Parts: sequence; C-alpha cells; structure tokens
Amino acid sequence: MSTEIIDGPESEALGSDGIAVALAQQSRLTVDDLRRTPRTVDAPAPWRTTGTRVALPGAPSGVATSNAAEVPTSTTVVRDDAGPQGSGTRDAAGRFAPGPATVGEVRSVLDRRTSVRFFGDRPLAPEGLTAVLRRILDEDADAFPGEAPGGSALELLVAPLRVEGVAPALYAVRAGDATAAGDVGGGVTSDDARRHLAAGAAGAAAASDRLVLDHVAELPVGRYDDLVLQREFAGAAALVFVMGSLRAAEERHGAHGHRLGLVRAGAAAHAGWLHAIETQLTGTVFAGALPTALRGLAGVDGSERTQLFALAVGHPAFG
Repeated sequence: MSTEIIDGPESEALGSDGIAVALAQQSRLTVDDLRRTPRTVDAPAPWRTTGTRVALPGAPSGVATSNAAEVPTSTTVVRDDAGPQGSGTRDAAGRFAPGPATVGEVRSVLDRRTSVRFFGDRPLAPEGLTAVLRRILDEDADAFPGEAPGGSALELLVAPLRVEGVAPALYAVRAGDATAAGDVGGGVTSDDARRHLAAGAAGAAAASDRLVLDHVAELPVGRYDDLVLQREFAGAAALVFVMGSLRAAEERHGAHGHRLGLVRAGAAAHAGWLHAIETQLTGTVFAGALPTALRGLAGVDGSERTQLFALAVGHPAFG
C-alpha cells in the first residue's frame, strides 16, 4: 500500500467532496485507501493437504440454499406444518428440513436466537453440516459477488468433532462436482456416509450442492479443547472457522480491506448460525480457534491467511 499522504494536488483530485478530503486529512488516509475500484489480486495458494478427501452429501431436501437440489424420489418426507419451526419436511430418520421461509418464520428464528456454548452428545448428520457450510458460502457469494473472482474469497476450515461418518480432523472446504460421490479417500468416510452420498446423488444439480473436505491435519486425540480458549466449544459437533487473506484484502481494497473482511465473515457466519437454529440445531458465533493452534495445524500465518470469525454448531444439550 502507498504511504503517500493525501495533500495538495491529490486532495484536489477528489473534487468537491469536502467530506472525503476532511476524513482523509484527519485520519491520515492514503490515496490507495480511497481507491474507488477494487483491484484484482492474486489469491492465496491452495491449502497444503494430505491428499485424503471426504465428499459430503448434498444438503437435506427442502433446505433453502441458492443451489438447492430437487427432492430425491427415494426420500420419504412427511409434511410438518405445526410447531415453532413452521412448515417443512421430515425424512425417514426424523430429521427436519424447513420449507420456504416466510417473514413470520424468519422472525421466529430471530426470537429463538441465543448463544449456546454447551452441546449434547448426539452426532451431527453429514447433510446438516453440508447445509450450514453451504449457507455460509452462499451468503458471501450473494452479498459480495465480486470478491472471490477478484482474488479475495472467504475460505472455510472445519473441525467435524462429532459428525456421522467423518473422522475428527481439520479440513478445508471446497465445492464438489459431479464426481464427488467417488471423491472419498483413505477410509475417512464410513459405509454409512457412503450410503448418504448414494441417496443424495441426483445428477449434476445435486452434485453442485455437495461439498468436499480436504484433509489438512489430524487433531490431537482427546484434546480438542486445545483448539479454543473457551473449552466448552470443544463439545460442539462441528467448529467452522471463517478464513480470509489479509494480504489479498489489503492489496484489493487498501487499509479498508481488513474491515471489509470482518464484515463479510460476520455476515456469513451469522447466516450459518441462523440456518442451524432453523433446522433445530444450536450453537453460537465466536472468535474462533487459538491462533497458535491454527498456525501449528494449518500454517495460518495471520497475513496470507488469517482467521476472521467462527461458528460452533451441534445438537442441544437438553431436549
């Protein structure tokens, strides 16, 4: 970033916008800081992974995402129009999937929103994890459509501590494709999860809603609380860490890049949290993993990649 302070001809170039000039002078902003058009920058290099991959199934039928697949014909659904969740469906296992949200249902979710830091032992279905992750990614893509193509994408690391068929570890999240159902490696995914994949494979439309987890690092067995400052978060079924590149954000937007990244991460994580509440899960947004833990496990240096926000999700401890 340029260190040239706005003064003289540079301030005149701002035209008659006296407020911008005053702010620039008072806060010592630079010419680059007031750049009108974001630059296209180099995205961070791909995560260093072990080569093991886990293909998550698509989101449950009825879940509202921007790439929602059609309801598979093999899925048994029952209308559920009563209760605080509003309209929706339940599959053969009794899992709830909401129908199209109405204003009243959104208000109901907001009314029930509360930060929960203690969780039950029930594992999270892999489809539920897919839906939360997809909602986070979709929120950023919809609200800030130019950022990922411009080299400043948000990225997700996930620690599925109790997710059916997925071994606890640290994974990088990426979009799947039509071959994702066969994109399973190393015995990490169980036969049960493979059955989920087969049931959810409904052509390219369903595959576009599927996500792949690239294995980044093992987690210390029995010491998940070493990841976080508040140890109760280690009891969640899954921890999602929203990552961004401070270097790319600064090159793209100037000194405002970090602030913008925090806004994006906050909006995306909250969208995932509200979706979790809507589907009868619980949890909270929080600051995230300890920086030393992410540095040791994934090489997160705070510049090329930095943690911006996080989300803990799981089943309620009671009920």
